[in-house]
Amino acid sequence: MRVKIALCLWFCLLLGGCGYNASGTADSPSPTVTTLSPTRATPGSLTPGANASAIVSPGNTPAPVSGLVTVQTSSALYHPRNTIVVTISSHMARVILFPNGQTNCSVVLLQLQTGSSWRSIALCKLMVLTRIATLEAGKSLTVSLKAGFTPWPIGTYRIAFQYSGHTGSVFGSSQEAFSLLFQVS
Repeated sequence: MRVKIALCLWFCLLLGGCGYNASGTADSPSPTVTTLSPTRATPGSLTPGANASAIVSPGNTPAPVSGLVTVQTSSALYHPRNTIVVTISSHMARVILFPNGQTNCSVVLLQLQTGSSWRSIALCKLMVLTRIATLEAGKSLTVSLKAGFTPWPIGTYRIAFQYSGHTGSVFGSSQEAFSLLFQVS
């Protein structure tokens, strides 16, 4: 019974981020469906999608981030119309679960630094039920965030990824992993 209650509470918390964003700000691009491509995790490697437009060179590729779940961007610098390519890698010994319905209806949140706080950009406005996706242990997932009608605002960004571990019928507590900071200019 405890497991069922914990599962219901965890699911309700995930659904709390789903829904309509009535802000209507000019910097929110239209929602796009993101293609997720699982690949084998190799520390420090990235697998950008075929339609990525970010310019990647040895001088602007962010350093690998360590941890059980890592979030990396393919570049430390993007232009306002570039596609931001993100790789999520699980170094955990179990499956992780995470919600969709984040930036551009993907599984990650693009956050712009505003003073000392972070503002989530281009939230999903499709008003559909949040789905829970999984990533197997030792696998990676590539997410491409495309700029919409309005380019990404210039500034300092990070990617936030919310997930929970799963062992059998028991869900772990919700956790968050962040990318290194990167610039749009």
